[in-house]
Amino acid sequence: MSLLDSVTATYRFSDSIRGLIHQYKYDGKSFDAKLLVNLMIDRLPDIPLANLIFLPIPLHEKKLRERGYNQSALLAKQLSKRSGARYQEGWIVKTESTPSQQGLDRRARLKNLAEAFFLPSPDDIRHQHIMLIDDVMTTGATLETVAKLLKRAGAASVHGWVIAKAL
Repeated sequence: MSLLDSVTATYRFSDSIRGLIHQYKYDGKSFDAKLLVNLMIDRLPDIPLANLIFLPIPLHEKKLRERGYNQSALLAKQLSKRSGARYQEGWIVKTESTPSQQGLDRRARLKNLAEAFFLPSPDDIRHQHIMLIDDVMTTGATLETVAKLLKRAGAASVHGWVIAKAL
């Protein structure tokens, strides 16, 4: 049973979008956020956005220093501006520097992330409608792990919105 109330994936994770996301995420092309947001905003989730708070999936501070930016935060900021939804950073913190999720099945990914995230101020979450923003959804383990924390803190609803979802 999913703890997410909905997930919107703008595209399937195919070769054409994979290259663009790879450049954005790993080749330092943070300016591609605007292009990706333009692609995403054309396919808005089928839920009212006015009450939602957009939260990016956070990076561990080590990964953030290496990359120089959080790709999910750049997307979430732009999407909130374009949609009129509220943006909030810092409500979720990644406290564990987990190994790469690439090549892991769903069970291994969930185990890898089990203690990786923390809510510094859980009272801020209570009764809120949350939209988690991330770049790619493979098994859903990251979104599910964070949704579990948010629901335990009393979030009224938790949705996910990603650029692409793997088949």
